[in-house]
Amino acid sequence: MAWGGPGGGGFGGPSATASSAAAGLPFAGVPEELAERAERILAAEPEHPAPDVTFTQIATDRRPFSLRVMLGTHRAGVALAIILVIVETLAGQAGPLLTKIGIDQGIGARSTSVLVTVSIIYVVSILVTIAAGAARVAWTGRLGEDLLFDLRVRVFAHLQRLSVDYYTDEKAGRLITRMTSDIEALSQLFQDGLVNLAVQGLTMVIVTVIMFWISPTLAVVTVVVVVPAMALLTLWFRSASDTGYALVRERIAEVLADLSESLSGVRS
Repeated sequence: MAWGGPGGGGFGGPSATASSAAAGLPFAGVPEELAERAERILAAEPEHPAPDVTFTQIATDRRPFSLRVMLGTHRAGVALAIILVIVETLAGQAGPLLTKIGIDQGIGARSTSVLVTVSIIYVVSILVTIAAGAARVAWTGRLGEDLLFDLRVRVFAHLQRLSVDYYTDEKAGRLITRMTSDIEALSQLFQDGLVNLAVQGLTMVIVTVIMFWISPTLAVVTVVVVVPAMALLTLWFRSASDTGYALVRERIAEVLADLSESLSGVRS
């Protein structure tokens, strides 16, 4: 692995340092006393194969780009994630119901067999929740990274198709922000946001069904009073958070754009 020119060694030896100093340029290489150690570290690094990416500047997909279209390319992975979410949620919500059965039909009825059976099922449900949760976190994390990879490739392909006039009017720092921090912010949506939405939605359905099964009157009161209030607060928070989030991303884009333009004017 070659890092420097002739006579300068792998990282640029004394001649490279002397020529940089003579030209009035700052030293940007590896210090001489660390060059040999750095060479040994690089020699031990594994070789990384070239990424398998299919890239074209021709727009082959004319459909409007949306979350549904993006998730559609990973149907099998999304289906497995949904199954893991359902298993985790059902196992996690079994605890309160098993507790009720254990108290009413076990302790209240002085039935040791019912109490032991419920306890065993409770422990099994906890183990299933832990296993399904661990599998879900690992799978959704990998799936989220795959989605981000596809999104980065698609955004980069789109940038390659834009005209020169667009790059003349647009700041480079703003484009860098769209490709880096803005896309990275979507990882929370893919790995946590959609999963939490599915978990919370399924939990609400399960809890509502159990409430109507145990006490229909109390369930009706809860649904009529609590659900509308929560829906209104959710809609208000969504509107306020959308405005604030868009403002934050715009401010970050402006900061990185000014930083990029300032650094590009510094002699290196």
